[in-house]
Amino acid sequence: MLELAKYYQKTWLQIKDIAQRHTIPQHYLEQLLVLLKRARLVQSQRGAQGGYSLSRHPSQITIKEVLTCLEGDFEFRAVNEDRPILNRLWGQARSSIEKVFDISLEAMLLEEQRISKNYAYQI
Repeated sequence: MLELAKYYQKTWLQIKDIAQRHTIPQHYLEQLLVLLKRARLVQSQRGAQGGYSLSRHPSQITIKEVLTCLEGDFEFRAVNEDRPILNRLWGQARSSIEKVFDISLEAMLLEEQRISKNYAYQI
């Protein structure tokens, strides 16, 4: 998804190119893209110049949406009627994790650029 965000409205990316760049088996990537397309997070275009693109601006798609699409809802349910404090703890854990992943693809790209600048060494 970050790769698609990098090229948003510039070009359509083909599965084989994404798979090769990120060493992901092409067949597995195809399965993921079907799920993402079904959730309307990506769109596809047929033909020689076709491929995949984000369906919305990278600022409008969160990592949480992507993970929920591919992995399902965040499951943190520890129902314990004898110890309600444990239920509260699991609820807080879920809220914390959801908050961490509630970041847009655009924000992730900006953070990636910031980090890579900090690690640019010259001799």
